[in-house]
Amino acid sequence: MKKLSFFSLAVAGLLLGSCSNDEILDGGNPGANGSGTAVATAGYINLAINLPTSPVTAKDVPVFDDGSANEWQVNDAILVIFEKAADAAESTASVVAAYNLDDLKPWPTVDDAPMDQITSNANMVAEVPGKINAANTRYALVMLNAKQLFEVQADNTLKRKAEIDSEDYTVDMTDFADFTDEALALSDEVAADQVGGNKVREVVGFFMSNAPLYNAGEVNTLVPISDDAVCTTEEEAESKPATNVYVERAVSKVTIDGENFPTAVEEGTYAGDKVEIQEWGLDITNRSFYPVRNVTGFSTWAGYAPVGVSANRFYGNLPVEKAGVRTYWAVDPNYDKYSSYADAVADPTGTALAGLFNLRSKENTFDNLAAEEPQYCLENTFDINNQNINQTTRVVFKALYTPKNHATGADFYSIGSSKDLYYLDAAAAAAGMKEWDDSYAGDGTEVENLVPNVVKGGIVSYLGNKLHIVNADQIESLVLPTFVQGANTLAAAVITYKTYSYKGSSGKTLYDSKAKYEAATNKGEWTVSEALTISTEDLATLSANIGSINCYKGGVSYYEAPIRHFKDYAEVPYLPSTFENDYKGNAQDYLGRYGMVRNNWYQIAVHSVSGPGSADIPSRTPDTDDQVKFYVSVDVNVLSWALRQQDVDL
Repeated sequence: MKKLSFFSLAVAGLLLGSCSNDEILDGGNPGANGSGTAVATAGYINLAINLPTSPVTAKDVPVFDDGSANEWQVNDAILVIFEKAADAAESTASVVAAYNLDDLKPWPTVDDAPMDQITSNANMVAEVPGKINAANTRYALVMLNAKQLFEVQADNTLKRKAEIDSEDYTVDMTDFADFTDEALALSDEVAADQVGGNKVREVVGFFMSNAPLYNAGEVNTLVPISDDAVCTTEEEAESKPATNVYVERAVSKVTIDGENFPTAVEEGTYAGDKVEIQEWGLDITNRSFYPVRNVTGFSTWAGYAPVGVSANRFYGNLPVEKAGVRTYWAVDPNYDKYSSYADAVADPTGTALAGLFNLRSKENTFDNLAAEEPQYCLENTFDINNQNINQTTRVVFKALYTPKNHATGADFYSIGSSKDLYYLDAAAAAAGMKEWDDSYAGDGTEVENLVPNVVKGGIVSYLGNKLHIVNADQIESLVLPTFVQGANTLAAAVITYKTYSYKGSSGKTLYDSKAKYEAATNKGEWTVSEALTISTEDLATLSANIGSINCYKGGVSYYEAPIRHFKDYAEVPYLPSTFENDYKGNAQDYLGRYGMVRNNWYQIAVHSVSGPGSADIPSRTPDTDDQVKFYVSVDVNVLSWALRQQDVDL
């Protein structure tokens, strides 16, 4: 069977430019007229289901790739027939009947051997019901690998699972709004278990459904069925031009271009340091999705034409058949749920965010996948006011970082926002790094003398409701908490000190040296205070003042790369100095700059690393994307499968 050159969602992010690479598809037109007699009652149609595929085109404009064979697996199909008046809104279209499509050849069924090659389309004769109103038009929706979510009843009604992990199909699907206004929870059957191995269950296959097309000022997802295409017999239907339905996968795909990973910091403060990116994973991935892509608001997006940009980034230029052009954006179930993330920021446990997203922690097993091995997630988009770090799906890299002249895999530390790095061995000075002060004994932990060093020979204490600087010499004992990988505080430390004063001819000298006291021959003129232990509350104040102690255990460092959707040539270039470090209020210019849309393949290329990154999974802050200092430089490109390649500097 001839392989069609596909309609797939190539979100213009990196693939925009002028969208001049939109393909014109081969094959028959949806609703093509035949020579038979119009049938307004039940009958049969020749149905063509076209899976998402496209030829590869040039880089820096929309690029397309077929992907791997397992991503094309089709195990089952459901055809849903709708009906509505020609001028009625698509969301009001009523479900008339649903059918299981059993003849999926050339696609194998679940019991057949897996496909070893890509087969992009299938033709079959499908049953259609009669009309409720003879003046209405019938429409087709096709869902592939759908039985994990939907069930066709004996009376040809359609039900959906109430919950993704339920065995009961309890939700009646009665109109098109049921498919785009109701969300489903994340399932490894549909997408991936983001905490585990991130592997799609190939035996189930990717869920796919109709892809929306934009035409004459409106976007439509349902495919019209011409009355002339409906025949009274299966044999007659086979001779008619096919009603073409183009589908898209419900997940996004991410791969890493690992061929040219940087191995060293080339310039700046940390020039000469080594870095080895070892593992990667996705973070802040969506937990819900719509069975059919939701394009509510597209009439507004279609009007966005930023000054200096040659084409609208939300749709393409060349037609997919005569049905319209591709659309490049979507609404997910969390799209504008919150006007801000103040509630999430105020919740240090991350519970608020965890209710919406799968969140990765260093305790999660990173996937340790080959760079080119894909990971999948549900689409994640947001309005312009929610284009923030703590809502944006990102790639987290786990790397082995080795400061110059230091042993590979050895611990090192930094403090607060300081760029200084610290070691715990005598080789530190030779390495150009700072060595912890080791002049005082503590409890034997490897960072026992951290505090004196942090304040460069002194420590902040609390006396008389005021903060003072006390000489490090005056510390009687110091017991620090165990420092683990990540950002640690001093709140659990135990610091006991004494003050020493000397009464001489010029008066009393406070906060003098313990060493001077010990060396004095006439100790009678010295006054020594009772031992004073700094309280937990004061230690918390101390931690806040000096900043967290960033512990890089074994040299492990983490980097983040939020995933770009549209690129600068598809929108107004983002200039913080011009736009006051914010996107808010600039939807026409920046909506869609970040995010992930289904059926897009985002390929991340790491260009450079500029420093040691984070000692823990980078914080999920409410800052707008582009406002955070990243230690990795990346570029995202997207194929429409679709692939979006992204280069990054770490």
